[in-house]
Amino acid sequence: MRLCYGLQKAYGFDRVMGHREILKVATENGRFAVTGSAGDGLRPGSPADVLVLDWAALSAELVEPGASPVGLLLARGVKKHIRELYVGGRAIVAKGAVTSVDLPALEKELLSQLRARFHTSSDIKAAMPELTAALTKHFRGAFYCG
Repeated sequence: MRLCYGLQKAYGFDRVMGHREILKVATENGRFAVTGSAGDGLRPGSPADVLVLDWAALSAELVEPGASPVGLLLARGVKKHIRELYVGGRAIVAKGAVTSVDLPALEKELLSQLRARFHTSSDIKAAMPELTAALTKHFRGAFYCG
């Protein structure tokens, strides 16, 4: 939604999509793109996807109190603002964390597997002087813009 918003508000487009059209693209058209069904809206007992945002965090730096909530979401919304996410009625994110993934355990397991497979980093250490020289040459070169 942010990408669509950013692209559509740029100068040079013949047609600029407003907030309503962008929300429709993300919700109605998004459902159709994923499921092939236009659906019949929210009804009791039907599967639903619900996103709960942290409004306090999203609007923390808001200068103009009357700003459009949807406009603010489109301009600033990022993953850190997601508090809860339900897909088909099932909790996917709770308190800002994915419920079905134990990230610390996954990171520990990945590190364990890497250590078991790669007993040493001597090949990387051996390549470092050449890599350092190439990077130094690039970043000190005439065409570097930094």
